[in-house]
Amino acid sequence: MQTQTILISFARNIDEACTSMAQQIDKLEKQGWKCEKAYALVEGYRNEYELARDGAKMKLCFDLKAVLPQLKPVMVFTIASMSLAMAGGAMQNLEKVLESSRRMSGRPEPVSLGGWVFAVIFAIVVLYFAIQYGRNH
Repeated sequence: MQTQTILISFARNIDEACTSMAQQIDKLEKQGWKCEKAYALVEGYRNEYELARDGAKMKLCFDLKAVLPQLKPVMVFTIASMSLAMAGGAMQNLEKVLESSRRMSGRPEPVSLGGWVFAVIFAIVVLYFAIQYGRNH
């Protein structure tokens, strides 16, 4: 499997980090690559996306060590960055991700029905990838 590592060292916040990752994923999607699996904060500092195209496989790794101190809270970043790989394409999901991260980074607000739906869908996606990973290993 081909591995491509991208250093995300310039991002100052969640929006910039997710935007950079979405642009990279979008570029590969336009070349026919499809995201099969996504892993958040592997070894505590790296997001990984496994992509496939015509039988070829690629692992896209985003090294976040340089920006982790600026990406607080980490849970907001994790949810936002993993959401980029959901169905619909990275760039199409980016605006939803940025809007959610802004809401989640600010003052706590009552969770709307849409927020609960997002959380449930995210949990289902994570569970799906975990099950698929378990079947393949």
